Amino acid sequence: MQSIVRLVQVATLSLISFLSSSQVMAGKFYKCTDENGEIQYQQVACTSTTAQDTIRVYTEPEHRSQMGASLMGKSEYTPEGSEPALANRLKFQSGLTQVLGLLAPLKFAVIEFYMINGNWPESPQAMGLNQENLNSSQIEQVLMGDQGAIIAWLGKAFGTGKKIVIAPKPVMDGTSFEWQCLANFPAQAMSFSGTTLCESRSSH
Repeated sequence: MQSIVRLVQVATLSLISFLSSSQVMAGKFYKCTDENGEIQYQQVACTSTTAQDTIRVYTEPEHRSQMGASLMGKSEYTPEGSEPALANRLKFQSGLTQVLGLLAPLKFAVIEFYMINGNWPESPQAMGLNQENLNSSQIEQVLMGDQGAIIAWLGKAFGTGKKIVIAPKPVMDGTSFEWQCLANFPAQAMSFSGTTLCESRSSH
């Protein structure tokens, strides 16, 4: 009996793994068990004669970056219209500092994953994190870009379409890493006491 249960568990995990790797699959599936104990997975609700469980499978975010080094543009960001970072610079700098602090544990998780697996994580789930829970009052969503880059879409208090990208760069023959921070804010807003919090870059 235990071997049968184990076989079902392995089959379930294999199915979820397969579905998670497919970018065209939806994020919600139904596990239907009939009166004979037979299990079937499907994208439509079970019939009234079968027991139903809902399984959620990670679906790749629509705007996950696939642009590698072009996560953000090379040119400096030019403000258009009202720019919150310029209107209240101290408040902006305090908020951005807090955002960078919130992302610090993710940097450690990314490097740990790379050192163990030899490649960069393609999603927060690969590091054992829940995509839906990676947010705060200042961060709306966190995504993974290529080469270990972390992309944080910021809250509306920072402005519309604001994001920062922090990306690791191997140094010392790959024994250590330095992090580059890019953000679509004016350069003058990110200079704090002689220190640049992030580099100013255009969004694309």
